[in-house]
Formats: sequence, structure tokens, C-alpha cells
Amino acid sequence: MNQVLIVCEGYHDRAFWAGWLESLGCTDARKPRDGSVTPSSVSDAFGKVDRGAYAYDAPSSTTKIRIQPAKSDSQVVEVAITMLKLTSIGIKVHALLNRDADKDAPTTMSPRDWHIGVLSYAHSKEYKATAHIDDILIGDEGDGDILSFVTWQCIDPASEMLPPKQTLERLVCASLAAAYPERVGPVRAWLASRPAQPSPGPKQFAWSYMAGWYADHGCEDFFRQLWRDPKVKAELEKRLTEIGAWQLVQRAIND
Repeated sequence: MNQVLIVCEGYHDRAFWAGWLESLGCTDARKPRDGSVTPSSVSDAFGKVDRGAYAYDAPSSTTKIRIQPAKSDSQVVEVAITMLKLTSIGIKVHALLNRDADKDAPTTMSPRDWHIGVLSYAHSKEYKATAHIDDILIGDEGDGDILSFVTWQCIDPASEMLPPKQTLERLVCASLAAAYPERVGPVRAWLASRPAQPSPGPKQFAWSYMAGWYADHGCEDFFRQLWRDPKVKAELEKRLTEIGAWQLVQRAIND
């Protein structure tokens, strides 16, 4: 069995990942097969899937996938490396560490921008860690776990129609704007019309789209629903491909 571990910041990231994996043909391992609604109890290389984690099976392999929210960007590295200690001998883990770039657009974050923090934490816990071009190997060559990095960002130029910071919301809003350009004006007009308005941040843009066209789904399912819309899915795939994340995820779940 191969194990993929996705460690993300929070629950909205978890929902986006769930929608992404389902769009790739992965199946929810906790979904009951008897038609009931109570999630089934399942285990993977790290033990029981609980504490807000989701579990998926890859479409055509023995690969298991866990989405584990770290609950803050500062905890992503610690949670990922700590969880590697829970695996059994002989199980290879490909961990995808995920967070917002949090840089002013159009500046983006390289996978190598993760390396100093990850190597420092791994060495502080007495893990053998080696940096490769984009990945980090935990353990010995040929027998270790791989850490790779998925950063929420997009290369769309800075615009008053998009959040200024590189975040999941900016990636989503850029994809929505490209899929449905007729929605951009109303969203911008609404943000500009608010009395005593604060500066529009990432969530204000995203929730404006959610309230206008996806309100029935609620805030969390909004990030899954995006993947069910063919137009938005195509734009998300384009942007995730441009930053290399699409190819990385395909490689991880199909190994």
C-alpha cells in the first residue's frame, strides 16, 4: 500500500482538496456502502482517520489518501513530519504540504521557499532530511518518505478584480472570473458600495461570489462545488497546471 498525506491549513482547504480529488476519480473511503449517512470508520497508514481528517482511495491503484487539516499555516510542517512517525515499516508516504503563499500578487512562492523551515524542523526532531530540487526526502535514499509542496497562488496579474494576496481565495476568484466574466462587475460594484468599507481581502471577494451564486451550498461546500462546475474546473486545472500543482498531485495519487 502507498500512502499520500495532504496536510493543509484548515477546513476550507480540506473542502477544496476533497472536491479536487473527487474530480480526479478518487472515492471517499468513509462513505458508507450501505446507503446510510453516518461516515464509516476507516484506518490508513497513520491509524484511525479522525480529528477532522478525510480519507480517499485513488481511482486505479492501492494508494490511500488522507487530507489532514493542521488548523493553521504555522502548524503544517509540524503536523506532517510528526505524522510520519506513525507509519509502519515498509509503507512509503508521499506527503503534500499545503498553505497559502501569502505574497503580494503577482509574486509567487517556489517549492524551494519551503526548504529552510522544513529542514530546520526535521533536523530539530533528529530526522534525516535531504533537499532535492523541489522535494525533501525524509530518511534514507530509496527507503524514505517524500515531502512535496503545493502552494495556493496563481500567476494572474494584479488587478482590482482579484484579492491582492496569493491565497486559495485568489486562485478561486481568478478561476471564477475567467469562467464567468459577467460576474466580475457585480462583485466589484458590491464591494465598492459598502458603507465604511474595509479594504477588500481574500475572503470578502470569495464570499461575495459564494453569496451571489452558490449560497445554497454554504461556505465550506462552496469550495467543493467549484469542482462540480465544468467551466470553473477547467480554469482551476489551467491555473494549477501553470504552478505545477496539478502535475504533482497526479503523480502522487497515481504512483
